[in-house]
Amino acid sequence: MNIKTATLLKDEEFENVFVIDAPENGSFILVSKTGGFGQNSGDNMLSFPTIQVMVADKNYQAAGVTIQAIKKFLMGLDYKDILAVLEDGGELVGYRLQSDTIDLGKDEQLRYRVSVNFTLYHNN
Repeated sequence: MNIKTATLLKDEEFENVFVIDAPENGSFILVSKTGGFGQNSGDNMLSFPTIQVMVADKNYQAAGVTIQAIKKFLMGLDYKDILAVLEDGGELVGYRLQSDTIDLGKDEQLRYRVSVNFTLYHNN
């Protein structure tokens, strides 16, 4: 789900989006898996994987503006929006905010880091 989320962000023209290793220098957006649990609902198997989206930038205000824009974008997506971007996105149904924005402090490169976590609706 982190790769599909990164694809959606890139399609919306967010820049420097990564899913594995963030760069040593410069600002970035990192989309990481954080786990999640399956839930059986009758004959349908629904799973709720979770992801974290982290933004790092030397400018604290820019990091905050970016994470808020990402949060607004992902929360505003519906199933049709997702299918329009992801050919194989049929199992990804939508995003639900799991946490508000979290300030993670500075990294070794003195970039401010902020993150937000999402639960994904996913049909198996």
